[in-house]
Amino acid sequence: MGFDLHSLHFLKEVSHLISMGEVITLGRQGIHADQSYIDKIFLKNNIKTNDFSEKLLTNNLGAKNVYSLDASNYQGCDILHDLNLPIDERLSEKYDTLIDGGTLEHIFNIPIALQNISKLVKLNGHILHMLPANNFCGHGFYQFSPELFYQYYSSPYFEIKRMYVIDTSKSDGWYIVKRPLPGVRLNIKSSSPIYVYCLVQKIQSQSNDYCIQQSDYLDTWENLDSNLLDESKNTDKFTRSHKIITQLKKIGLYNILKFIREYLGFSKSYISNSHPFLKWSKFKKN
Repeated sequence: MGFDLHSLHFLKEVSHLISMGEVITLGRQGIHADQSYIDKIFLKNNIKTNDFSEKLLTNNLGAKNVYSLDASNYQGCDILHDLNLPIDERLSEKYDTLIDGGTLEHIFNIPIALQNISKLVKLNGHILHMLPANNFCGHGFYQFSPELFYQYYSSPYFEIKRMYVIDTSKSDGWYIVKRPLPGVRLNIKSSSPIYVYCLVQKIQSQSNDYCIQQSDYLDTWENLDSNLLDESKNTDKFTRSHKIITQLKKIGLYNILKFIREYLGFSKSYISNSHPFLKWSKFKKN
């Protein structure tokens, strides 16, 4: 667990958007970026590679106090608790900001863990996730899609302030992830490992009957007329585009068109997707 180059950029951006206040981190977060990157991002620092993050968060990012929660005390955490299990009510709505710098993927009981995360944060407080997405199989139990967070952190309980996909083959920016149109899936393919980052604000406490469904299914079910169901018309845009790609591959044109697209610079990254919901954004200069 820890903050790399992209995490440091994300934390710095977030520090300009919110007041971190009382912070809790899931696990005791270390700093795992090259020293040259740390010095570039934080001009006044004293922050060193492999330090724990408390000094970074308080001295450089505006946190008042920083506490850590972990299932083991092997790194000297402040609160000992297994997030597979419901948290003690005494911890409910105690923190202004919760930082998940790569913990959720190591917890088996994701629904309980997400409920715990939302309970730990005060009303109008913020949650930061920095988690593995594609090509991290074996790193933890799970890899995450922006779709999960767009659906779990939905109104009226939460508001998503920022959503990014991070291509680890790039060191100068990330993709802004737009909320997909109704009925369209967030399909992302990549040849390099990618992260998903999000900043969420808690607006009100969740009800006990809070239930999560995938967005395109909700749209399909809402618009379904069982008496007029026509399977030939019930394919989403991804399915149709996949059929086109399959036909292009059969006649040998797919790789040629792909080469032309990349040669002309239409693709800024090895990430490819079936829908126009990713917008490349370079890091802001100090």
